Amino acid sequence: MEIKKIMFSLITVSFLFTLVLVAPVGAEEEAKVFDTKIDNVSKDDYIDKEGDKVQEKVYYNSEGDIVKVSVEKGEYAEPVSTDNSIQSYGSYYAVSRSSVTARFEAWSGAPQVRVYANGFSDSYTSSSKSTKKSIDRIIVNTTLMMNASVEDQDSDSRSSSSFANASAKQQSFMIPTHSQYSRSSHTYHNSGTNSVYHSTEASRG
Repeated sequence: MEIKKIMFSLITVSFLFTLVLVAPVGAEEEAKVFDTKIDNVSKDDYIDKEGDKVQEKVYYNSEGDIVKVSVEKGEYAEPVSTDNSIQSYGSYYAVSRSSVTARFEAWSGAPQVRVYANGFSDSYTSSSKSTKKSIDRIIVNTTLMMNASVEDQDSDSRSSSSFANASAKQQSFMIPTHSQYSRSSHTYHNSGTNSVYHSTEASRG
């Protein structure tokens, strides 16, 4: 009888220890599954499919996983007249950027990775990008592509502004089977200059 009690106790302890091993991982530990802290950034310049020179920045975490990818291009708005006063007033430098980012946050009832696509349109006085300049109108449209289909879209249109930005985000949990894309179209209008039209695309995965 005493032996049976000892055996039962050993089985109970073993069972409880097994429960501890298979217990769900807490939110704090789950956050370690994908570290979104930036540890390293690489840069690359190339000509995109639009024929424009772009700069791509890839942001990595300490494990070498890609957290964020950003693609940027810039262009001077050419004056429509040689009149110096018109050129001085209307000219500007348009900078367009797309980024696709993985963030770890609580949504849909549990902490998990969520992908964002952002489109940024900015106008400056020059290519040094040190001083912003308001122009008549800036428009940006952004699309997040996941698993080869449109996941979300957003747009922004501003008058008498030096910027516009649009953010699209992952709407439901899914296992990625394709790269995630942030695709944006940018439009700039200002008196005395030709309009500027850009397309930018950043890919993660």
